[in-house]
Amino acid sequence: MRWRLNPPFVASNIINTSVISGPTNPTQYQNVTYSVSLSIGSTYNWILNGGTILFGQGTNSIDLEWINSGNLSVSVLETDVNGCVGDTVSLPVSVIISAVDEVSSFSNKLKKVSDVLGRISKIQKNTTLFYIYDDGKVEKKIIIE
Repeated sequence: MRWRLNPPFVASNIINTSVISGPTNPTQYQNVTYSVSLSIGSTYNWILNGGTILFGQGTNSIDLEWINSGNLSVSVLETDVNGCVGDTVSLPVSVIISAVDEVSSFSNKLKKVSDVLGRISKIQKNTTLFYIYDDGKVEKKIIIE
């Protein structure tokens, strides 16, 4: 009887998610993009604290808005086409508190400033205000005191 020798079995994690690319010092309420290198057939579970994913969950690239400020993070967990799960990759992010920009820095003419209910308002501290321009652009701003 002749015996066959099987080659040795080697287990390895074949999922090697790249580092996350994107801004590490974004401004609060700013929409930003984070991404990793694409692996065909993989899905990506993005996890973050202090923000909201606008779109891209499940893909290698997301757009998000940072709601909170301070030391936060964005992470991703990749699952390949065979269901194998890689290690979580994280990026520390230091989100800068939003402040009101100078109105004169915009080329459009400011039409009005209103509060959440749409009432015309004077600029107040610690209140969310909406700056409405003549071209229809609306910016949400808050003055932190």
